[in-house]
Amino acid sequence: MNPGPAKPLLALLASLTLALGLQTSAAAQTELPACPICDAFDLAAYAGPLEDGEVIGLLHALNDEYHAWALYDQVIAEHGPVTPFTNILGAEAQHVQRLVPLFEGFAVLPVPENPWPGQVASFPSLVTACLAGVEAELVNIELYAWLLTSTEREDILAIYRDLQRASQEKHLPAFERCAGVAGDPGGGPGAGPGGDPGRIGLTERAYLPRLVR
Repeated sequence: MNPGPAKPLLALLASLTLALGLQTSAAAQTELPACPICDAFDLAAYAGPLEDGEVIGLLHALNDEYHAWALYDQVIAEHGPVTPFTNILGAEAQHVQRLVPLFEGFAVLPVPENPWPGQVASFPSLVTACLAGVEAELVNIELYAWLLTSTEREDILAIYRDLQRASQEKHLPAFERCAGVAGDPGGGPGAGPGGDPGRIGLTERAYLPRLVR
């Protein structure tokens, strides 16, 4: 991937804030996951029908699905074809294919390539990998909650809802079972057997901030 002229991410987020009429303060901020394809996209050159905030939303959606695919592919490369990673890897590829026609239909072109292979965390055990899966799906669910406020176009919203539902109802429970944290009222990664509470913070936190609302 060869990034061309691009607005910095902060400038893109500022555009989104204006487009959505959002108010930001020290007490109420939206912290989004790292998004290389957002940084590389030249929003000023976009001439399609979408508002700036809608374009940024699509980029964040695709980026998150790309990151999840790369993360789960890395786990399989390190730990073998283990479930639920093999099943969810295929699902993430399908999610990407759900988003690509939106990019093509709304002329958000060229469709960015996946920048994440080889750039994701490595995990010493399957448990820590599953904990990262839990965190990734939680962030995905929260990200889509935010994305659902980024547009009023039903064709985009329908796909956002479907992808959020898949994370919430299928992927997250599978990773919770894998990590041994399902139903834990103490909630959260690090609670499973053999889990290291600090592991995710040391590996994936740069990509996976919790969204603050």
